[in-house]
Amino acid sequence: NLLTFKTLLLMQCSKLAVKKREVSAEAAAHSAALMCGMQKTKMDMMCFYDARLGISTYAGFFSPETLHPYPTYDAFLCFGALYALGEEVEIEGLGGGIYACAAKSGEEKAILVVNIGAPKTLSVEPFGECFSYIAKNGKRLKAASLCPSEFCLKKNEFAFFATKELSIPD
Repeated sequence: NLLTFKTLLLMQCSKLAVKKREVSAEAAAHSAALMCGMQKTKMDMMCFYDARLGISTYAGFFSPETLHPYPTYDAFLCFGALYALGEEVEIEGLGGGIYACAAKSGEEKAILVVNIGAPKTLSVEPFGECFSYIAKNGKRLKAASLCPSEFCLKKNEFAFFATKELSIPD
């Protein structure tokens, strides 16, 4: 099973959505959950509208004022890292607002875990030594000291664990 983007899905957001969602933790978490959830469907491609750098009514990746990424950018960054690994890894025990997808390539592995529901203590086992990252409190993804065998995600937070360091642009 190669990790693949799933059928064409246009995530078109209204002006109101851009103001309230695209700059938020909610938008980032729901984007990540959607990408993880789509892995088990017949869809084979996804399109986010729109990821341009600059002023746009629909811009959901970058601030038109600062040109810095919004939290939604980080959800796609994590999914892109999984996609680059290439081989999907089966995940069990999901539900209740928890979404996840994982991939590997040889000894390298990574997992994206998303919570769009109530706060939960979670476990990703066996994982071993890794780099860990979290997007929380409406802030962008950053390195964190999370233990994959027990960590907590509040509503609209996501965590990324990987055996290789993730490069997060400013």
